[in-house]
Amino acid sequence: MTSHFDYVQARLQARHGGRPAEERWRLLESTTDLGGYLQQARNTGLAPWVQVLTPQMDVHPIEQSLRRQWRAYSVEVAGWVPQAWRPAVLWTGSLPDLPFVAHLARGGQVQPWMLLDPVLAPLALEDPQRRQESLAASALAGVADAVARKLPPMAAWLEAWEATWPPAAESAVLDHLKNLAGDHLESVQAERSVPVGEPRHHAHLVRRLTVIFRRETTRIGAVFAHLGLVSLDVERLRRGLVLRALFPDMRERPRWA
Repeated sequence: MTSHFDYVQARLQARHGGRPAEERWRLLESTTDLGGYLQQARNTGLAPWVQVLTPQMDVHPIEQSLRRQWRAYSVEVAGWVPQAWRPAVLWTGSLPDLPFVAHLARGGQVQPWMLLDPVLAPLALEDPQRRQESLAASALAGVADAVARKLPPMAAWLEAWEATWPPAAESAVLDHLKNLAGDHLESVQAERSVPVGEPRHHAHLVRRLTVIFRRETTRIGAVFAHLGLVSLDVERLRRGLVLRALFPDMRERPRWA
């Protein structure tokens, strides 16, 4: 097992080392237009996430591309870990779909852009009965059911993630990661308006996940800490892309995003 995690850790360390340092983020976020932002991002470890994006793209294709790449990244990382842990890693690929499943489960209106996403389109049905049946047959059925019962969707997602752990899992660090994920969601919901740049809670969470990543070098905790760090990078990247796509003129861009 240790030798296998040595193999995993070599790949994790390479990817971890490619994450942009805070100085690079500050330089990137000082760029005012989408074209310049993309150009700067391609000079960092974020390059694979923006390679197919263009300055002419609308918000919805940008977000769809990031969701698609996140799913692909979870599949790639799942290929590194022992077989018993692959379902848990693959489950993280569904995280970007969580808000949309919750929206649909609450009876929210189907938006045209949802029909262009091959993952969301089968769920985005106008007929309430057909939508309910489609959600119940989806991978996120538990989340949809939780929403219908007015329970937090993230709690249902985390419960489903825990159900994928192997029976002999070292649960202490994984439970800690679950709590961090829950705390992060509460912080996101609490910060209704945050300044352009990095949300305040990001830096704190990055530090905590980095500690876990370094401490759990030869254990599965490092894998999920890494995925957590990458998800924060993608979240921050998405924010920068969407802000510049929506407000190409800095004079029109709100001080608070």
